[in-house]
Amino acid sequence: LPLSGVGLSAVADCLFVMLQNVTNRSGLEPAPWVSISASRQGEDVFVLRAENPVSEAVLENLRGGRLAMLENRYSAPEETAKLVDQEGGSGLPKLWRMTRSIDNHDETKPLAFGVTDDSLWYVQVKLRLIQQDGVYHVS
Repeated sequence: LPLSGVGLSAVADCLFVMLQNVTNRSGLEPAPWVSISASRQGEDVFVLRAENPVSEAVLENLRGGRLAMLENRYSAPEETAKLVDQEGGSGLPKLWRMTRSIDNHDETKPLAFGVTDDSLWYVQVKLRLIQQDGVYHVS
């Protein structure tokens, strides 16, 4: 996928935030392995996904209500925009801001996160692609 400089910068920014999240939030020392996948959804959406193991304590916290709280926090766009402005520009708030231009015609979330059936934490972002002059920009 030929990305413009701005497009590559956006993808690199997402990857940096995802990897930083693993280091800061996994509860494991040293930081665990991370599985990264990238794909396209249709012609105009780039999907980036990271999965990693987390400690038992982090899993218990997520399953004990933290995951539901995070899902609620990022589910209402107008309320989330206010929270993101208050919380600053790193982690999930930054990823949410980068993905909010996606139209959800298929009802999937442009920012998704949670725990897989294999007890791995995942974060997935969808970025809009705009083709121009043989390269893709990300918006």
